[in-house]
This record gives sequence, structure tokens and C-alpha cells, in this order.
Amino acid sequence: MISALVLAAGMSTRMGGAKLLMKLAGKPLLQHVIDNLEKSSVDKITVILGEEASNVLKEINFGNARIFINKYYNDGMSSSLKAGVQILGRDCNAFLVVLADQPFVESSIIDSIIDKYREKRGLLVVPTFEGVRGNPVLLDFSLKKEVLDVSGDEGARGVIQRHQIDVVEVEVNNSSILMDIDTPNDYEEAKKKLK
Repeated sequence: MISALVLAAGMSTRMGGAKLLMKLAGKPLLQHVIDNLEKSSVDKITVILGEEASNVLKEINFGNARIFINKYYNDGMSSSLKAGVQILGRDCNAFLVVLADQPFVESSIIDSIIDKYREKRGLLVVPTFEGVRGNPVLLDFSLKKEVLDVSGDEGARGVIQRHQIDVVEVEVNNSSILMDIDTPNDYEEAKKKLK
């Protein structure tokens, strides 16, 4: 079983306000991410919310995704990642770490990451575009304990760096894996992309 952990508890400090509900093509940014996951071959989706949870819960259709509220979102991205990993069931083989501000990562890209994991059985699968690594990344469940030791705002980066020899890369055909929406300028560029 492959689970997806959507890290959606950030404080959006560079954006200057809540970004998950900002509209792209008439739909909240987070909704794009969830919809893309639901169209993929991921088996379970967990969305980890934080500061804006009450507003997000009103606006987003989570479908079959389960929701976890991270009370410790102030401790950075790692707190959300650890919260998500802790609630993964024993039936989980691997988990995909999905950033809530990457609305352009299509289901086909997610499926290619999952397919590569199933084919190669590497401990980590990382997508690349023109040789540059991006997100989302997939980690084998055996790395759970290491993920629980991560701290601050680094997410899975430290685990990946410690396991370079175990990383399997999958080249994808567009730059969406490198694009996240952090600033007002990023948002304006994203709106142009969907015109």
C-alpha cells in the first residue's frame, strides 16, 4: 500500500497570508493537489493541516482523504511530516511526501514515481526534471524511524541526503515538480500558467 502525506500546515509567511485557499482556475490551490492525488494510484491520502485548519476544512472537498490537525505546526515542516508518519498503518509499504503548494504535479507524475518504486524497490524515489531533483518524494516505510528523528523545517531532505546510495531517480517530462507557490510573485506566475 502506498500512502500520500500532504503537508498543508505551513504558516505561509513568504506569501503574507494563507495560500492554500488562493484560487487557481477557480479552485483553491490545495484542492488541485488533492484532486491530482485522487486521480493517481495512491491508496490512501492524509492531509496534515495547521494554522488555517478551520478555514480550510470549510472550503476544501477532501473526498476520501483523512485529515490530521498538527497542533505543533510552529515547529516547522518536520512536525507535520512526523505527525503523518506516526499515523501510517502497518499495511503501508511506502509513503509519498506531497507539498500542498505544488498544484501542477499531475497524477501521471505521481504514478510514475509509484511505478518506479514498485519496479526498482529503492528505499527512496525522487523525481527529476532535466537532472534537477524535485517533489514529491517517495520513501519506503522502513525509513519511518529516521523520519521521526527529523527536526525543524527540513522535511525529508536530511533522510534523502543520508541515503544517496539508495535513491532511485525518475525523470519526468515537465517542470511542475520544481514549482511551488511560496510568494505573491509565484502565485502570479501560476495564474498565467493556467490561462
